[in-house]
Amino acid sequence: MHSILCVAPQEDQAEALSYAVTPVPDVLVVGICAPHQVSQMVRLTSATLIVTLEGTEIPNVETPGIPVLPVPEVNKAAEVLTAYLKAQAAKQPATQQAAPLANTTAPAPRLPFAPLRRQLRLGFYGTRGGVGTTTAVVTAAKLLAAQSRNVALFDAAQRGDPYLLLDLTPSDHPATTGTITVYPDLALDDARISYDAILVDGGRERRAFPARWITVDKPLSEAAIAKLLGIDLASHTQEATQC
Repeated sequence: MHSILCVAPQEDQAEALSYAVTPVPDVLVVGICAPHQVSQMVRLTSATLIVTLEGTEIPNVETPGIPVLPVPEVNKAAEVLTAYLKAQAAKQPATQQAAPLANTTAPAPRLPFAPLRRQLRLGFYGTRGGVGTTTAVVTAAKLLAAQSRNVALFDAAQRGDPYLLLDLTPSDHPATTGTITVYPDLALDDARISYDAILVDGGRERRAFPARWITVDKPLSEAAIAKLLGIDLASHTQEATQC
């Protein structure tokens, strides 16, 4: 499995690149970012290859220490990436290429990550302290959990507040309550893509993380958060009452 980081000057360009390369077999798109965020994202995601548009200047491009594959345009990205991966595979020793598959009839799993069409991903960050950023994230997690959805909550600010609001003990390790798991960092890996939703408490900073980011400049009501999640709060309340 190849971990791909899609890089472009504009977010919509990077997002389009990620959609274009996701269908390529044995590819895991682990993030999208702007050129100046590459070093940080490589550390967060353990990417093994950068795919970017030709002409994109990446500062200190040698620093991440991983290959950079420029593509002439988004529509050519899958074709160029496929050719590149085939060329790399051809360079491997024959013994590595001949490794038998456990089940040759089943297609190799392809795990698109960022942006994910099936996985809800929201990040919250405040313009100042005291606006209720962590409260909003935890409320979102509870609303999703009430719908039996598995939620990963990333404490990107690393203050331990999400743990406390969920009656958990702050820790350097993940902790779970119900269907909500709190992570003390903002790392991406294969295990975490199994969640129905990923929520990020960014503190006062919009992080270099592929999610829809919500600016919190005043406390958000439960109804406002439910709307962001696409949850019909009235139906949700009615179901809870009946239970």
